[in-house]
Amino acid sequence: MGYLDTFDFEGEYITWTTDGANAGTVFHRDGRFNCTNVCGTIKLKSDDHRFVAMVLSRAAPRHVSRHLGNPKLMNDVMKRVTVPLPPTIEEQHAIARALGDVDALLGALEQLIAKKRDLRQAAMQQLLTGQTRLPGFTGEWEVRRLLDCARFLSGTYLAQDAYRDGEFEVQGAGSLMGRHCAANYPEPISVVGRVGTVGRPRFMPNGCWVNNNAAAIVAISGKASPVFIHLLLMTVDWSKATSVTAQPFLVIGSLMDMTFQIPPLPEQSAITEVLSDMDAELVALEQRLAKTRALKQGMMQELLTGRTRLL
Repeated sequence: MGYLDTFDFEGEYITWTTDGANAGTVFHRDGRFNCTNVCGTIKLKSDDHRFVAMVLSRAAPRHVSRHLGNPKLMNDVMKRVTVPLPPTIEEQHAIARALGDVDALLGALEQLIAKKRDLRQAAMQQLLTGQTRLPGFTGEWEVRRLLDCARFLSGTYLAQDAYRDGEFEVQGAGSLMGRHCAANYPEPISVVGRVGTVGRPRFMPNGCWVNNNAAAIVAISGKASPVFIHLLLMTVDWSKATSVTAQPFLVIGSLMDMTFQIPPLPEQSAITEVLSDMDAELVALEQRLAKTRALKQGMMQELLTGRTRLL
């Protein structure tokens, strides 16, 4: 919650949330800290705090009382929770170290992904405004309205019972609504929400069915590339193209009248290639993060139940 200049506890402890939506959430503590009145503390006599915290984090949620409006896991219940423990402290240490190493890897991957996202955002800002030019490109960019380099195409109503498990996604204002066997726009397009959820551009390289609460933005051939138009849409302040009555809706004229700096097609392609490579790197890192999380879950299932022994 924050920091104080004094502390109530020092050393290794296990704490858990006793009240509220996060009741039963368990933490390993090591150092100086304070607790609020909805935080329980455990000081072990001889076992490994990190290991027991890992085991308890799996067991504690099953003992949370949820029949009241405010979920609770109080001291009198927690002290009766039983957990499986290896016979020696050495095995507890070994398991805690193994899982701790995976946690460190997860933390490093999360930090790397955050850094790569920041770099990608900065690159977009620099490259899409011409502040930074790629090698080999010179000359002034033209200021154009979106209307001059892209077309706005309304979505088409598709009843729920007409959905099929087909090749093409059905895109609505804010999300995937289903699949269909045909696409009303079978070309590279950017889909934006036009009623309710406004904006949120999604690039569909093979086209899709755009439902009536969304719209398609299609690049005009010879003037702009579809990916470059999508990148420009990612920079739009959608509040400037939104009107609110009963619910938000997109003001088409305001959107299409927005102006952007547009480079020649070869430079557009070079910019999109650089940013696409950065996107691919992010996707690969996120996949690695997901696999590592799944690996940790498998390790916890094996090591914290005694199915697999380290010693």
